[in-house]
Order: sequence, then C-alpha cells, then structure tokens
Amino acid sequence: MKLRVGFDLTYSCPQATPTLLMLNTHPSLSDQVVVADRIVFVPSVPLTQYYDVFGNLCSRIVTPADGSLSVSAQGILNAASTPETYPIDGRQHAIEELPAESLQFL
Repeated sequence: MKLRVGFDLTYSCPQATPTLLMLNTHPSLSDQVVVADRIVFVPSVPLTQYYDVFGNLCSRIVTPADGSLSVSAQGILNAASTPETYPIDGRQHAIEELPAESLQFL
C-alpha cells in the first residue's frame, strides 16, 4: 500500500537561531521510498546535512531573525498492508525500570 508522509511546520524566532532538524524518512527505509520527502524552507535558508550515529539524516540551519520560517516536506512510501504486531504481554516500562545504557535514546 502507498503511504503519504509529510509535515508542515512554522517556526518564529526573535533572533537567528541555530537549529538541528531530524525530519526525513530514515535511510533504512530507502527501498520503500516512491517519492522522496525533500525538505522545503520558506524563506530559503542555507542547509547542511550529515548522518548521526543512529543513521538519521540531520539538517542544520539557522532560522531567520524576527520572522517566521515554514518547513515542509511530502513523500510517498510503499508500506506493508498488514499492521504491526506487538507482544500480547507487552507493556510500557517506567523510566526507572530501564537499563542505564538505554537512557541516551530518550
């Protein structure tokens, strides 16, 4: 099945603000991408990108001062037509129950 993905965000900053965005489809799903979710900025701002240690595509920008910045993207993915399944005895754990090595992901 085809799944439409995307977002429309608006930021307003009183001063130029360095910003790190992780808004793209994860690269591990690249074989499912039909139409790539390219980020669009209005007004246009310079953008640099890199991959973090988890494989996320990270976008670095500086927001314009005293104005709004619209950030949007639209894409299409091939998605499984069956829903994800969860363990029947699964539950959400309280933070204090989590092992220390998992806290960096929160």
